[in-house]
Amino acid sequence: MESYFKYEDLLSNESDMGRQISEAIERILGVPVLTTARSTALMLKESSEKREAKAAQSDQRTQEYGNALADIQVQREALKKDLAGSHEVLERLKERKAELEEALRRRERYALLMEKRDGLSKQVVEIDDRRRAKVDSLRSSMSTAWTLLVAEKVERARTDLTERKRDLDVSISQLKALDDMAKGNSESCPTCLRSIGEGDKERIESALAAGDGSSIEQHEIAIEALTSKLSALARISSTSRSDAPKLCWDAVDELNVDLATKKEELSEIKKALENVDELTLRKEKHEYETTIRHIEVTERSIGDCQAKLLEKETSSEKIQKKLDQLAGGTLDRERKLRTLYSSIHELLDEAVGAYRDKLRERVQADATKHLKLLTTEPEYASLRINENYGLSIVHEDGQEIPVRSAGAEHVVALCLVGALQNNAPLEGPIIIDSPFGRLDAEHTTNIIRALPGMARQVMLLVYEDELPADLARTELKGKLKSEWVMKRVSARHTDLARRIS
Repeated sequence: MESYFKYEDLLSNESDMGRQISEAIERILGVPVLTTARSTALMLKESSEKREAKAAQSDQRTQEYGNALADIQVQREALKKDLAGSHEVLERLKERKAELEEALRRRERYALLMEKRDGLSKQVVEIDDRRRAKVDSLRSSMSTAWTLLVAEKVERARTDLTERKRDLDVSISQLKALDDMAKGNSESCPTCLRSIGEGDKERIESALAAGDGSSIEQHEIAIEALTSKLSALARISSTSRSDAPKLCWDAVDELNVDLATKKEELSEIKKALENVDELTLRKEKHEYETTIRHIEVTERSIGDCQAKLLEKETSSEKIQKKLDQLAGGTLDRERKLRTLYSSIHELLDEAVGAYRDKLRERVQADATKHLKLLTTEPEYASLRINENYGLSIVHEDGQEIPVRSAGAEHVVALCLVGALQNNAPLEGPIIIDSPFGRLDAEHTTNIIRALPGMARQVMLLVYEDELPADLARTELKGKLKSEWVMKRVSARHTDLARRIS
């Protein structure tokens, strides 16, 4: 039964598998009877067109049209041959794609591990590069770490030197002002703005002579020396950041831990992949990607070929209309046959579409009836069918339910099986393997009650835990025809025995 859930998803998604399943469903429902008849009518129509072209070639009035029609038919045959070949190639590619998908699905865990391993390998290299860069930064910061030991003294020295420099600057300013006043270069005091007389000059000269004897030039030399010392101390102070080495140490420690974690994870993955044939897995993945590209190219080629065929069909119809105006004798007879077969083909083509629509309506209606009997959810109003016979649950508010539980998938799959059984031209038994594995007791009871209405004969392959024998007997009563159990004889031998209740 598990396959039904996969099929239901595929049908809803309209995948390649969904297309194959929908074709199988239509075979069950008898659609090939009409499609085969339509193909036969098309073949008869094309044969009559060839005879019409041949008849037109033998008549001088229509020879030109006959030759053109014959050329188109030759080109059309070549296109059909190419189209058939492309379809065969496409089917083989899709079959191979399905095989590769299954192979990759079985080894999906290993593919994911390989992808994760490759990603981790890149991360290990990147982290190690960052760690090395931080170690280099740490070495650089450690080369000046000694400055931390003298940082306090350096700051005190900078403060003292700065004050001494400031005092010298003041002294220079004072000396320059006094010198200007003594030499008469300044007529007033720059501080009090009082005029300077001869007596003032003498007192200023006496004050200068009574000083420590330092000249302006000596003060300037002393300031230059202090400035040089302050610059040196500033350089030492700039390299004595207390947090720089610590930040580097923390970063290196963090990167070491991260690197060790990634390496350990990488080692575990490598152990898990020790016995995996990575080369084959990579080849399959590459082939899968290549196959998908080939499918796309082939589908485009089929589309181009179909477009050219349609173009040839249009050209053929134009010529045939001109021949209709010149018809006579054998040509007239072949024209009538061609028109008849063409009408039959069109009728059958419309019939196929109408029959498919009618079938989908009937399958949808019957599936909804089964849903009402099987589901325990009162808000499920109906089922809605798509072109590929995929069924969606419709809520009572009219909206489709996008996400379904595993139990709901089981129920929908059973509804589809029952509806197909009800509408198939030929009746047959329904055989279901483990249908109750994901269902609760209420759903199981509902399904047991509804199964007799789905087909005249239903065969269930179940485990005892899945469907207790007493429940089946109670619900089915006289409709339970027989029970069979598997009896183990040996590891290589199991017998089927009828259970006598």
